[in-house]
Amino acid sequence: MPPKRPAAGPSAAGGKALIGLLGLAVGLAVGYGAGRVSTGTPINPLAPSQEQAPNPDQDVAQRLRDAGLLPPTAEESTALSGKATAVTATSLSFEADVIPFDPSGEKHLPVRRTATLTADTVIVRLVEKTPQEITAENQAYAKITPDPNSPPPAPPSAYKEVPIEATDIAVGETVTVEAATDILKAETFEAVRVTVAPSSAPTSDGTPPSPENGGPGPAPALPTPPEDPNRPASPPAAPQGEAPRI
Repeated sequence: MPPKRPAAGPSAAGGKALIGLLGLAVGLAVGYGAGRVSTGTPINPLAPSQEQAPNPDQDVAQRLRDAGLLPPTAEESTALSGKATAVTATSLSFEADVIPFDPSGEKHLPVRRTATLTADTVIVRLVEKTPQEITAENQAYAKITPDPNSPPPAPPSAYKEVPIEATDIAVGETVTVEAATDILKAETFEAVRVTVAPSSAPTSDGTPPSPENGGPGPAPALPTPPEDPNRPASPPAAPQGEAPRI
């Protein structure tokens, strides 16, 4: 008669049960992961989904801002400057310079803007004043007695505003467009004022503009204040000869 096998002890039965539980756990984990991957859901429920993925631009900007390398920018603005791209009697399209408001590009501000022009829109061009005008304004400014309780008045500007029509604006000119409300993110808006910057482009041969070819003339000398008779005379300047030998 063949010998009888010894009956399996408690340790053998416990080992089989443990192996079965481990296999079941592995099967559940594999099925759970496959199901979440098939639906586009990350396996880690705490990880951000595709819809909540962080913006690399915002991360870089935040690190620069934390390091003090990126100054804070304005969140609103009623004026934008840029190059005119198309002009009609009722509209002005331009490419706005948004770098001062978004140097890192994280805000994704629109560059192409279109401003609606109405009968109430003020349109002016900055034109350089004549030497006679600047001299007269400087002389009047020198006679102003400053008020110690008020901020000092601004000095005269070298430019004056000349009203123009919208069709006088040329494509490529620099314009500053103002509105009554915030237009930082607006692609279209109604303009209340348009200012055309003075032209400073070089001539065809590459030389700066001169009075003969439409450029500005030399800057006038500031007026000399009248001498005070009660003020002592300044000592004469020492002759600039050879330095004394030691």
